[in-house]
Amino acid sequence: MMSRDRVGRDTFPLTHESLAGTLGVRRASVTEAAGTLQRAGIIDYHRGCVTIRDSAGLEAAACEDYQLSREAYDRLYDQYEGSRDWRLSASSRATKDSAAAPSSTRGSPG
Repeated sequence: MMSRDRVGRDTFPLTHESLAGTLGVRRASVTEAAGTLQRAGIIDYHRGCVTIRDSAGLEAAACEDYQLSREAYDRLYDQYEGSRDWRLSASSRATKDSAAAPSSTRGSPG
């Protein structure tokens, strides 16, 4: 769910190996869990590509950490101009910060 939140789509690239590394579990555990979710019709998984078919079902299957993390991200990134798309907000802020810097300090070693 967090990957979907970051990419903004229900279909995105994600390998079992990369997810296992992120979560600190064996790849076989990810394969087993993904198979269970796929058989339940919650996700589709093919060759490193995940499609979420039932967001509510996936959220119900997730532990409470997802909701807590989601709320924290929303609080943190909504402060940037009230935008729900934190990637654009952070990028916009960085652009504004560099534009506001005095021209004599741009590009000079710190």
